Amino acid sequence: MDLITKAAFGTFKKKPLGHKKIFSFWNDTLRVKRNRVTALYRKYNSLKKNDAPGDSVLAAGIIYRKERSELKRLINTTKRKAWEIFCLNYNSKFGHTFKVAFSKLKRNYNLDIKIPNNSNPSIAEKAKCMLNHFFPFKDLSNFNKLSFPFQSLNCINILDLEDLFTGLKGGRAPGLDRIDYRTWTKVFEMDKFFFCDFINLCFRFSYFPSCLKNAKVFFLLKPGRDRSIISSYRPICLLPTLGKLIERLFINQFNTFIIRHNLIHQFQFGFRELSNCEVAVKSLISKIRASREGNHVALVSIDIRAAFDSLDWEVLFQLFKKYDFPFNIQNFIFSYLKDRQVSYVNALDFITVEVCQGCPQGSVLAPHIWNFYFNEILYLSNDHRYLQAYADDLALLVVADSRKKLETEVSSFLDDLSDNLKVLNLEVASEKTLVVVFRGTQNKNKQKKGLATFKRTPIFKIKGRTIRTVDSLKYLGIYIDNQLNWNEHISNLKIKIYNLIKNFHSVSGPNWGAGASLLRHWYLSVIQPALLFGAAVWGGSFTKHQILSLFSVQRVALIKISKCYRTCPTNALNVFLGLPPLHVVARSLFIKFQIWYDRSNEYDFINVDHLDHFIKINHINLNKRIITFPPLIKNPDFDIYTDGSGIDGNVGAAVCIFKNNILSQSFQFKLSNYNSVFQAELAAINFAVGWALEGGFKVNIYTDSYSSIQVLKKSDVKSGFINNIKSNVFRALGSVGLSWVKAHAGIPGNELADQFAKSAITEGNFLDIPAPYSFLKKYIKNIILGDWQQHWGESDTGVRVREYVPFVDFNLLTHNRYLLFFISGHGPFPAYLFRFKILNRPNCICGGLGDPDHFVFDCPHTKDFHLTCPSGIFKPDWFSSVLKNVGSLRRL
Repeated sequence: MDLITKAAFGTFKKKPLGHKKIFSFWNDTLRVKRNRVTALYRKYNSLKKNDAPGDSVLAAGIIYRKERSELKRLINTTKRKAWEIFCLNYNSKFGHTFKVAFSKLKRNYNLDIKIPNNSNPSIAEKAKCMLNHFFPFKDLSNFNKLSFPFQSLNCINILDLEDLFTGLKGGRAPGLDRIDYRTWTKVFEMDKFFFCDFINLCFRFSYFPSCLKNAKVFFLLKPGRDRSIISSYRPICLLPTLGKLIERLFINQFNTFIIRHNLIHQFQFGFRELSNCEVAVKSLISKIRASREGNHVALVSIDIRAAFDSLDWEVLFQLFKKYDFPFNIQNFIFSYLKDRQVSYVNALDFITVEVCQGCPQGSVLAPHIWNFYFNEILYLSNDHRYLQAYADDLALLVVADSRKKLETEVSSFLDDLSDNLKVLNLEVASEKTLVVVFRGTQNKNKQKKGLATFKRTPIFKIKGRTIRTVDSLKYLGIYIDNQLNWNEHISNLKIKIYNLIKNFHSVSGPNWGAGASLLRHWYLSVIQPALLFGAAVWGGSFTKHQILSLFSVQRVALIKISKCYRTCPTNALNVFLGLPPLHVVARSLFIKFQIWYDRSNEYDFINVDHLDHFIKINHINLNKRIITFPPLIKNPDFDIYTDGSGIDGNVGAAVCIFKNNILSQSFQFKLSNYNSVFQAELAAINFAVGWALEGGFKVNIYTDSYSSIQVLKKSDVKSGFINNIKSNVFRALGSVGLSWVKAHAGIPGNELADQFAKSAITEGNFLDIPAPYSFLKKYIKNIILGDWQQHWGESDTGVRVREYVPFVDFNLLTHNRYLLFFISGHGPFPAYLFRFKILNRPNCICGGLGDPDHFVFDCPHTKDFHLTCPSGIFKPDWFSSVLKNVGSLRRL
């Protein structure tokens, strides 16, 4: 306990005595005004109590109410101005203004549910009712009788714990004990062996501590739901963080058995390595397109009612027995599930109920247990019925050559599926299950191409209950429509963008608030990823209408960020802010997915056989993933210096071998122009280690690439190239020392290796190394710029802007919105305002046409601020010089 206390004091933030508020608007003027209003109120109240003449009371009341209304107006005005100044000067990227803009501030919702036969329930009664609803009681007498022979889990070591704590992410809320990951990290740093012994004690007895099973629960109101209904809330459980650490270490042993016996179906995409929602939806869409040739396809999105909360513990252990799980794993999971509780806690109440079924919410182990529990359902697939899942999101594809057969096949399979789910204590929610039908691409006789037609919409049933057939459904966040043209998904982006920026007016306005650079950062980190989620699936090609729709979606955000007039062309806003059009970015994400994941050679890119790839690493022993060489070994046979170099896109590597400070051998390698200098550094180290192993030498290797040493120590690197190097150098542990030296510091060996690496670009032997992921990212960036430039050059809008900015790039053009008014022509100019009938004439008061060129170059009333007028071909150069000249920007 003393150790934890010391760790807590070492990690918890100390609140300063004079804690400064983030935002404050109160000042002396308001204080004086408030005191005057208070004094007037007291005078008015005194006159009323002392039965003063009616005229005096009336006059005092009038003066008091007048001053009070002035105070309210002054408070509102002062608060508004103070907030505007605060937003203008607040530069924290994810601080207070970010939380306001994206509704991240905490809100406390009271439990306003209605309880039958209780008109005025207490908070404790409401909490008890909700806990009983979400965590119903079930007889566990049979489960509690389970017993297994004693068998210990594998022990862990310090390396396992170091890797665990290195990979922990902050910001995780603690459970009832209020101890977070930071505290346990500090405990581990203070006494590593204590922590290791504690975990091994749990693993020795295959036991999960009872004190770590009690979860703290609170209830979140679902958006747009009625607060008085219990089902409108979502329970959120917070488990003790120490228990989560134990779970993470146990997962490695659990998954090792799962992988060794291949117990997870290939079409379970949830919580798997190298898998995500895009991979799952891409697989589904590929199946649909491949099956439509001459056949109708029904896609059924199957909703399982309270899936995770309905997992039956007795059935789970029956499955463990069926697949011969080791007793140590069964013992640990039994201990993990038994006697679990959830507690609702507030200032006055502590209500606890027992958990009798389901995956423990908030647990890191629960998703892995679910994948195994649900696995047998996926084996119901056959040639005409395809099932895939992402955790509990189940999708079914059924193929048939006629409507009647399709109805029969789907309904029959859903009945079978319902029966199999019932064995697992799961139930299909028929009211939430949806079907989309894709008509075959040609008729049954294959004589006439085109879509077949239905005399009526197919009707599908599950256990006699009809399920809805719709034109589109949402699966894993992506709307799939029956034409596969993605119109429904793109149209729903309009709703999403308005929800994302609905609070921007609170932190930014036309003449105040957060600047363009901060808003642009929010767009790139939050808004654009949200809008382009799943673009790897739907971003392949677009119709003209879809491109316009995406422009209208993006335009909403661009107007807010740039603070330009609402009539400014969208293309111009893209150029001003350095933000490519959405359809261009979406297409680039699609191409990147096709090349990296699908290994497609359809694009003007290198052969994918020469491209690096990600591999699954969780099954690789941790000792082979974390390679830590000692900096130096004693009595080495040789000293080896390695280096890599890149000049104008050409890359070379060199290895210089010294014996008693005399150059003994040197090796030079030329790499392909798609390789990186980082790869060259790693390849040189790998060659040096291989040379030492081949000759049986002890060597000390020196490199000026600190990142190469660090990447060998990282356990989560998925690059196939780097993991191949790790497997090679692992054999050299004990006979090789690896240390970093400062580059260009006059070290003879390092300087010579640098010279040889540069000459290797032209003279070295060719070394074949796969292209890195960074090369693909660079290629995608060039695709974005190329497509964007083509679209900008061919656009019918933004002609005036194109005269000044003919080429696009990713940089914010300027923070000066008045400069944007000038080059766009959309601003407070008489000629512009006349177009929209705001003014009666387009002329300046001097008589000339009131356009932006007139005011900047010609108007006699602004002659003190005039700039030199450029000719047509020199406008881009003139504009670039203005951007670099602070004086010119101020004059504008």
